[in-house]
Amino acid sequence: MGSVLLIEEVDELGPQDVKPYGSDLFNDVVLSALVSEGLRATLSVYRGKTWTTSAEPFSFVPRSPATAESPWFARPSIKAVGQLKNCISTGNLRNRKTTYTSPAHVLEAWAEVADQVSQQDLALGWGIGCPPRVG
Repeated sequence: MGSVLLIEEVDELGPQDVKPYGSDLFNDVVLSALVSEGLRATLSVYRGKTWTTSAEPFSFVPRSPATAESPWFARPSIKAVGQLKNCISTGNLRNRKTTYTSPAHVLEAWAEVADQVSQQDLALGWGIGCPPRVG
């Protein structure tokens, strides 16, 4: 598993929406690069739900805990058990199928994934800073 994305909003962005470097990670890493290579179309950008202080689910990437000796770790494996038993197919890792029957089921599935990641001694990363500008 590489990441968990809970979509909070969808934006339509194009070349006219490029911002100065350092203002937004997506802008810096994706949109600016596409425009510099000739992008002229509008893109649908899915923005994930961010972490808050409440107990609500959020988008995350697995990461080493801050207290870990090494920042390196293997991708966590997610098993189709518990709330995930009948809603994910792990046969084809490139095209995982997910099926949910209700918003409550999505929340239960998120909790199961978060629990499985935590059981593998990993943390739920929710913030990634902009890389330094080179050149």
